[in-house]
Amino acid sequence: MSGPLARLIALADELDNQFSTSTCDSGILGIGKRLVFLSLGDGRSRAVTADAIAPTVRDSCKRIIANKKFSNLRRITLWRWARIDVAVNITEISWGDLKKLFSKTKRNYFKYGIAFGEKLSTPITEAELLGWSLLYSPEHKQSFPRETLLRRFSQDRFGVPFGWPQDDEAKMFLFSTLSGFCDHSSACLLEADGPYRGYRIINDWNDCVVLSDLIKRSTHYLSRQIGADGEYCYGRWPCFDKRIPTYNTLRHFSSTYSLLEGWEFTRQAIHLAQAKRALDRGLQLYTETLNLLSSDSEGDVRFLREINGEIKLGGTAHVVLALCKYQELTGDICYRD
Repeated sequence: MSGPLARLIALADELDNQFSTSTCDSGILGIGKRLVFLSLGDGRSRAVTADAIAPTVRDSCKRIIANKKFSNLRRITLWRWARIDVAVNITEISWGDLKKLFSKTKRNYFKYGIAFGEKLSTPITEAELLGWSLLYSPEHKQSFPRETLLRRFSQDRFGVPFGWPQDDEAKMFLFSTLSGFCDHSSACLLEADGPYRGYRIINDWNDCVVLSDLIKRSTHYLSRQIGADGEYCYGRWPCFDKRIPTYNTLRHFSSTYSLLEGWEFTRQAIHLAQAKRALDRGLQLYTETLNLLSSDSEGDVRFLREINGEIKLGGTAHVVLALCKYQELTGDICYRD
């Protein structure tokens, strides 16, 4: 076995090594059993996730890939990214108590996976809850279970639509995960706790190869978010694959400053060209000149304004920083006036 699949299996083995007997949750899953989720993504569409229970993480991953029940994974023939999540600290909870927990948890901050049924036959990871907005409602500040979205998700994930329980005594389960991530060139474990939970574990930040690759890829990604009109794609709603229609002019210039810092390292012409395009667009659309001393022409001052016309003082500082950074790096004084 070689190539990407070998790296995936090696990651599974590394996750197996993270386990102790106490984390196997044998009382719920059965002795020596592990509930494992495998998510594969091609970089162009939503990742496909499936799960299996087996004695080891390696066995679970192999079962997921091979079992016809998980044929939806074959929609991705050339995966670019893979993530393995292993359920730990599985806790039984009633639907009534889970609703109370939702009501005390800020939306988008629910940090557990949820499983239905006695045998955890339909488990949903924390990432799936977030990615499908299963607990997000714009009308509520706390987590709120969405019936329609759960039915849509369950049809896609399990092939059978179902909703949230009707009986407050219905048995459910919460779980955390030990996780790892890999692509075709590297693999790493993910932080399990604390403020960096879910981030990649990088033990040697002095590794020039790691830092160089990180800066190059991040800079290239940021430059690709700038369209032909010079505006950024502000973001996308992952649940609906829709572009977020709002815009923040301060972030327009702070992101451009970051892009210039990236170009300072990469020296790729496209990165500088995109940064200048964003600067030109921002100055054209989002700044406004005011005469603070009506009797003195030297009283003209340019400010950054928000989409609603509100003047942004902090944002104006970001404009100055971005323009100064551009002039410092390129020697071009086109923005001096």
